Amino acid sequence: KQYEEAVKQAARPAGGAGGGNADPEVELRKSAFEKFLRRGMGESGRSVMTPEEIRALSQASDADGGFLVPTDWESELITQAYNEAAIRPVAQVGPTGRDTVFMPAIAKPTVGWGKANVAVSPQEIGTGGERMQIFDLRALTLIHNNTLDDADADVWGELMMLFSAAIAEAEDNAFAVGAGHESPQGVLAHSGLTKVKSGVASALTDSTHKGFDRLISALYGLKKTYRRNATWAFNSNTEAVLRTLKDGNDQYLWQPPVQAGAPATLLGRPIINPEGMPDIAANAVPIVIGDWRRGYKIRDRRGITVQRLVERYAEYDQTGFMIKRRVGGQCVLPEAFKGVQIAAD
Repeated sequence: KQYEEAVKQAARPAGGAGGGNADPEVELRKSAFEKFLRRGMGESGRSVMTPEEIRALSQASDADGGFLVPTDWESELITQAYNEAAIRPVAQVGPTGRDTVFMPAIAKPTVGWGKANVAVSPQEIGTGGERMQIFDLRALTLIHNNTLDDADADVWGELMMLFSAAIAEAEDNAFAVGAGHESPQGVLAHSGLTKVKSGVASALTDSTHKGFDRLISALYGLKKTYRRNATWAFNSNTEAVLRTLKDGNDQYLWQPPVQAGAPATLLGRPIINPEGMPDIAANAVPIVIGDWRRGYKIRDRRGITVQRLVERYAEYDQTGFMIKRRVGGQCVLPEAFKGVQIAAD
């Protein structure tokens, strides 16, 4: 049985339990975690765990009744979420060990020549002490018990794929728009975001292409230091509208890249698609251009936990898995962004 288990572990994709880590403690925790995913910590689960595995898993428990996932599983999940996310790759991302983060160096440095006094304004003092709250992000998925009983099923990899996609989507929505008072602050929710009106009622542009000019206004409304690193953000519906715009000669105003596989750009700047951004409608802000790395900060608190929900979905012969991740995000330099707002009339 031990030989068969070793063969199965060797055949699993990289990142799953049994990935070949040389540290015995890490391997022990990974093995215990996978058995927990399949059987839980009840009598059935403990019957397939060694005393060492039970002890390793118990040391990773949290106050909510969940268990901290192994470090390499957490790292790979974050990596997959990063690859699927729109905003995280272009923003400034860093770790934290606190529930509240004091954001340093948010205000631009004050400069002076020679013996001139250098001082900061009261507004800049307040900005330098801005706080970022770390919030809980929870994701829940169900897996059929037949899958959990299948020794050849890659439960580890399946959960990672499902959760990474869900986390990436939820984070994009929060970082762009916000999702209420218990989520990170979205760029569109910041009171300091300045906007350019489309000039066309309930639409981005009209037959005279009046609205398309506003995109140029938004781009060049940014200071040069932000414009050269700026990235457009809008959802796929808005991108579809932009791609269909034509001039008087029936030529598309926005041409796709000539080289296959090359990333699309608009007015020379790259594009991301946070799908939670609003569609084109009166008073909406469906488009934002800005330097995300300077203007938006994301802070991750390490320690993803997972809970196994058995009784709640027992009648459906399924088991629920809920993970909790802690992350904060905040627009710290609103002057680094410009929004394009659709006119109401």
